Amino acid sequence: WPEDVVQNYIYDDREDTQFEVFPPNDGTGEVEVVYSAIPKRVEEEDALSIGAEYSTIITNYVLYKCALLDSDFNGTQGLAQYYYQLFLTELKGQDESAAKQGPSPSHASAPIGANGGTE
Repeated sequence: WPEDVVQNYIYDDREDTQFEVFPPNDGTGEVEVVYSAIPKRVEEEDALSIGAEYSTIITNYVLYKCALLDSDFNGTQGLAQYYYQLFLTELKGQDESAAKQGPSPSHASAPIGANGGTE
Protein backbone atom coordinates (compact mmCIF):
# COMPACT_ATOMS: atom_id res chain seq x y z
CA TRP A 1 0.00 0.00 0.00
CA PRO A 2 2.78 2.53 0.72
CA GLU A 3 4.14 4.23 -2.41
CA ASP A 4 7.17 6.32 -3.33
CA VAL A 5 5.14 9.27 -4.72
CA VAL A 6 3.18 11.59 -2.43
CA GLN A 7 -0.11 12.76 -3.94
CA ASN A 8 -1.53 14.79 -1.04
CA TYR A 9 -0.28 16.31 2.16
CA ILE A 10 -1.80 18.09 5.13
CA TYR A 11 -0.16 20.42 7.61
CA ASP A 12 -1.29 21.52 11.03
CA ASP A 13 -0.13 25.02 12.07
CA ARG A 14 0.17 23.77 15.65
CA GLU A 15 2.82 21.20 14.62
CA ASP A 16 5.60 23.24 12.99
CA THR A 17 7.74 20.36 11.75
CA GLN A 18 5.23 17.56 11.16
CA PHE A 19 2.85 16.82 8.31
CA GLU A 20 0.88 13.88 6.99
CA VAL A 21 1.15 12.45 3.47
CA PHE A 22 -1.10 10.27 1.36
CA PRO A 23 -0.56 7.62 0.24
CA PRO A 24 1.83 6.59 3.00
CA ASN A 25 5.42 6.80 1.80
CA ASP A 26 7.41 3.58 1.49
CA GLY A 27 10.65 5.31 2.53
CA THR A 28 12.08 5.61 -0.98
CA GLY A 29 10.39 8.89 -1.91
CA GLU A 30 11.10 12.37 -0.68
CA VAL A 31 9.16 15.52 0.07
CA GLU A 32 10.76 18.96 0.03
CA VAL A 33 9.43 21.36 2.65
CA VAL A 34 10.30 25.01 3.16
CA TYR A 35 9.33 26.62 6.45
CA SER A 36 10.44 29.26 8.90
CA ALA A 37 9.95 29.40 12.64
CA ILE A 38 10.47 31.89 15.42
CA PRO A 39 13.50 30.90 17.51
CA LYS A 40 13.08 30.44 21.26
CA ARG A 41 14.04 33.30 23.56
CA VAL A 42 17.73 33.22 24.45
CA GLU A 43 18.86 34.30 27.89
CA GLU A 44 22.31 35.74 28.57
CA GLU A 45 23.65 32.48 30.01
CA ASP A 46 22.26 30.35 27.14
CA ALA A 47 24.24 29.27 24.10
CA LEU A 48 22.95 30.85 20.91
CA SER A 49 21.54 27.96 18.90
CA ILE A 50 19.31 28.88 15.98
CA GLY A 51 18.70 27.55 12.50
CA ALA A 52 21.01 28.40 9.62
CA GLU A 53 18.18 30.34 7.97
CA TYR A 54 18.70 33.10 10.55
CA SER A 55 22.50 33.39 10.30
CA THR A 56 22.51 36.32 7.87
CA ILE A 57 19.84 38.20 9.81
CA ILE A 58 21.67 37.76 13.13
CA THR A 59 25.04 38.68 11.58
CA ASN A 60 23.65 41.90 10.11
CA TYR A 61 22.00 42.81 13.41
CA VAL A 62 25.19 42.18 15.41
CA LEU A 63 27.23 44.24 12.92
CA TYR A 64 24.65 47.02 13.18
CA LYS A 65 24.89 47.03 16.98
CA CYS A 66 28.71 46.98 16.89
CA ALA A 67 28.87 49.89 14.43
CA LEU A 68 26.27 51.78 16.45
CA LEU A 69 28.18 51.34 19.71
CA ASP A 70 31.38 52.48 18.02
CA SER A 71 29.76 55.44 16.22
CA ASP A 72 30.51 57.95 18.99
CA PHE A 73 34.24 57.43 18.53
CA ASN A 74 34.75 56.54 14.88
CA GLY A 75 31.81 58.14 13.08
CA THR A 76 30.33 54.82 11.93
CA GLN A 77 26.69 55.99 11.95
CA GLY A 78 26.48 55.41 8.18
CA LEU A 79 27.86 51.90 8.52
CA ALA A 80 25.42 51.17 11.35
CA GLN A 81 22.54 52.38 9.18
CA TYR A 82 23.77 50.18 6.28
CA TYR A 83 23.78 47.03 8.43
CA TYR A 84 20.43 47.94 9.96
CA GLN A 85 18.89 48.23 6.48
CA LEU A 86 20.37 44.83 5.54
CA PHE A 87 18.91 43.39 8.75
CA LEU A 88 15.44 44.82 7.99
CA THR A 89 15.57 43.58 4.40
CA GLU A 90 16.42 40.04 5.50
CA LEU A 91 13.80 40.15 8.24
CA LYS A 92 11.16 41.30 5.76
CA GLY A 93 12.17 38.45 3.46
CA GLN A 94 11.61 35.97 6.31
CA ASP A 95 8.17 37.47 6.99
CA GLU A 96 7.22 37.27 3.32
CA SER A 97 8.34 33.66 3.03
CA ALA A 98 6.27 32.78 6.10
CA ALA A 99 3.24 34.48 4.57
CA LYS A 100 3.47 32.64 1.25
CA GLN A 101 0.96 29.95 0.51
CA GLY A 102 2.24 26.81 2.14
CA PRO A 103 1.04 23.29 2.77
CA SER A 104 -1.28 24.37 5.58
CA PRO A 105 -4.94 23.59 4.79
CA SER A 106 -5.82 27.07 6.02
CA HIS A 107 -3.72 28.43 3.14
CA ALA A 108 -5.09 26.08 0.49
CA SER A 109 -6.41 27.65 -2.70
CA ALA A 110 -8.93 24.85 -3.28
CA PRO A 111 -11.41 23.08 -1.01
CA ILE A 112 -9.91 20.42 1.23
CA GLY A 113 -11.06 16.95 0.16
CA ALA A 114 -12.15 14.13 2.45
CA ASN A 115 -8.67 12.61 2.21
CA GLY A 116 -7.00 15.86 3.33
CA GLY A 117 -5.84 16.88 -0.14
CA THR A 118 -6.92 19.67 -2.45
CA GLU A 119 -7.36 17.53 -5.56
